[in-house]
Amino acid sequence: MFKNQKIIINGLIILIAIGILAFVSWSITQNTEIQKPIEIKENQVATFTVSEDLKIYKIDIQPNPGTQINKGVVIAYGHYLKPPYDITLDNSVIFINGIQCNPPLPKPQLEKKKGTVSPYYIKRHEIRQKIFSNYKEWVSKYGEEKAKELLVDFLKKQDIIDDFKFNKYDNLWIKWEGQIDSEEILIETALTEKPNKTELGRNIAESMKKTFSIMKSNLEKNGVIIVTYSEITLGSSEKLKRSVKKIDEIMRKNVDRNTKEKLLYETLGEKPDLVKSIIHNYNPNEWSDLEDTKEK
Repeated sequence: MFKNQKIIINGLIILIAIGILAFVSWSITQNTEIQKPIEIKENQVATFTVSEDLKIYKIDIQPNPGTQINKGVVIAYGHYLKPPYDITLDNSVIFINGIQCNPPLPKPQLEKKKGTVSPYYIKRHEIRQKIFSNYKEWVSKYGEEKAKELLVDFLKKQDIIDDFKFNKYDNLWIKWEGQIDSEEILIETALTEKPNKTELGRNIAESMKKTFSIMKSNLEKNGVIIVTYSEITLGSSEKLKRSVKKIDEIMRKNVDRNTKEKLLYETLGEKPDLVKSIIHNYNPNEWSDLEDTKEK
């Protein structure tokens, strides 16, 4: 009898052991499945991104042949416009060879979705807002001379400002970290009341006349004009001219799109509209006649 009981007990122990082993094996399998990284199909993600970018940045333009200015470089929405250039002002809009350049064409909008904005751009926006609000307050309290001193102190403390200066019109030029060109900020507008629609129209017209003269003069001096949905860059510095040549060199490289995009960011700084416009609109035939923009 005891012998039979011993056999039964041993059998139960064996069954329990088998059950424990089965559970442990199942548990390990489950943990392994949980810890297994999710496989992301890169091609699908890339295709989705490119598809969205194409809807925004891909643009076909048909510039008119120019006759007036046979020097300089114009890049509009990722396209290289070949000289000669005709620059015209019509109803407060500036055209180069028939392509609207200032104000830039409106950026196509996709359906809004949740996303994040770069902390860099958030900080830039906050600094701009503080420049206007602080300057206006300081002028009312201490006068313009002291207000400018306080503004200089404020700007020196901002870690994303590489350099700044006031021009002869007392407008502020800021070179943001990672950018190749400076941004003009009209600080005096903080002191003026908003004009009515008639005054605003006159102000815009006068402003565009001045801008037209500046842009035309820049081309006549063999300068560079780069137009994107978000900004206009112009100048005649050797650094800016080299960056234009570098764009062409990068886009002719036998590398994939992501590598080209990375190289463009390294060359141009944080300019997503410019980089994506070039990525989606670069045409080697358009750029084949790109001449050396250095003044002879």
